[in-house]
Amino acid sequence: MAADPASLALLYCATLPDNVAVFAQSNGMTTTQVSVDDADDNAGESAQNTNVFVISDVTEHRLDRVLLPNVDACVEATPNFCGMDEDVLGRINDSDIFISLTTASAYSNELALHFYRWVAAKIKLNDDLAGNLELALQEALANGLIHGNMGLNKTLPDSFHDLESYSETVHEKLESEDAGQKRIEVWGKWDDKELAISILDHGAGFDVNAPVEKSVTGWGLNLIRHLAKDIAITDNGCKMTMRFER
Repeated sequence: MAADPASLALLYCATLPDNVAVFAQSNGMTTTQVSVDDADDNAGESAQNTNVFVISDVTEHRLDRVLLPNVDACVEATPNFCGMDEDVLGRINDSDIFISLTTASAYSNELALHFYRWVAAKIKLNDDLAGNLELALQEALANGLIHGNMGLNKTLPDSFHDLESYSETVHEKLESEDAGQKRIEVWGKWDDKELAISILDHGAGFDVNAPVEKSVTGWGLNLIRHLAKDIAITDNGCKMTMRFER
């Protein structure tokens, strides 16, 4: 991956947001406007660089078209944040694959499935690893988005009768400037023997040593521990790293 910001090649569709343009210019980054349907060809042209796709209007179709084998990172730009800062650049530099979306975009566009497909497009996954990785990503991202960034205690309503009120609460969280715009970051790093996936939310975190009620997050964490070789929870409960044998 990139050793410095100047070796990042920013790819974008439509108009490059002003805050991204300013950030790119100040860091000596190249920028290239591409069509979503031609993204694969354009990413291949700058394969010597670290290709970072900047998107400001996240849709299922756009994620399908930009999360390509030759794209190394994807960041969502919003009016309040260009998607990149020193911490993000450091994570891009230290990983083989990286994505940063707002909570609203990640929740509404099945980030777990798109990230799984992106990994599978880059490296060969055996059947066991493929199934374990996809399910572990779904559980870990549900924890990060719902418990972490939205601050909700439950990933699902207690009963069918609670479904409507629970759905309304989730909708309100996604529409709010606070929870809906918080970032969820996912990145991966691998070698011939191991695949490591990290998920970082920007919620309040939790005490990793405190007992966890099964009705809250316990079942999800136990399932992830079963699926992965091992997991580590750090950053006051905001970061989970899952390791899988290849």
